[in-house]
Amino acid sequence: MSNWFLCATSIEAGRCLLSVEVIVLGSSGTFPRAGGACNGFLAREGDTRVLLDIGTGVLSRLYQWIDPGKLDALVITHLHPDHFLDIYPYRYFLEFQAQGRLPLPVYAPAGAADYIRGLFNEADTSKFDRVFKFTDLVPDEPFEVGGLTITPRPVSHLDPTYGLEVAAGGRRFFYTSDTDAFESLVSYCEDVDLLLAETTLRAEDADVPVAHMTTTQVADLARRARVGRLVLTHLWPHYDRTQIKREVEGGFNGRIDLADEGLLIKV
Repeated sequence: MSNWFLCATSIEAGRCLLSVEVIVLGSSGTFPRAGGACNGFLAREGDTRVLLDIGTGVLSRLYQWIDPGKLDALVITHLHPDHFLDIYPYRYFLEFQAQGRLPLPVYAPAGAADYIRGLFNEADTSKFDRVFKFTDLVPDEPFEVGGLTITPRPVSHLDPTYGLEVAAGGRRFFYTSDTDAFESLVSYCEDVDLLLAETTLRAEDADVPVAHMTTTQVADLARRARVGRLVLTHLWPHYDRTQIKREVEGGFNGRIDLADEGLLIKV
């Protein structure tokens, strides 16, 4: 089959989609920076559209790329608000604007449906269940959404939290979600084409008692895993993003980008 035919059958907004694309919708940790959003990444391959996390502000940015009613699935890596809170307004968008495509598949840690459903404080919980169909993430057990194969990997943060390995057409990327550094993380990320790595802490914050990585640890991870491209995310708004990048550059000499909202990455 020719590349011309593939292009002709995979056109969206005038662009030919022959590879996996990742679009940064939000990259702030804990709370959004001014004009930004918390964690959210849109993965696209052919006609497949999957949203990885839906933190504060992500829904409003999703409109810039697709009709939010046309997602194929949502994946929530863990139950910290900066990774799932926009599911609240998103539920109402789907209920009123996308009835014909419901329920939306949601892959999330065990217990997520009951936890999130309770936030709506509704007597009739069947409305929630008509909008979303939750499936539990199972450690190291892959699942498919359209052309994407997604494998949840347990990471060191809130129990449970999952990093996500996403593969299609021989290309792979890994999204760490939130995590501390630990040895198995290197094998998760080994030889990936793209690593979306949480880079919450500066080098000087090594003794801060939170389950997040420092710039030094991220650089070490990327170097040891031999990643093709490194994108820094889960950035605290009160830290200087350029300083964060400089510190990582001190330990990894591959391509490094900040996960700025609107960044489109071809994997």
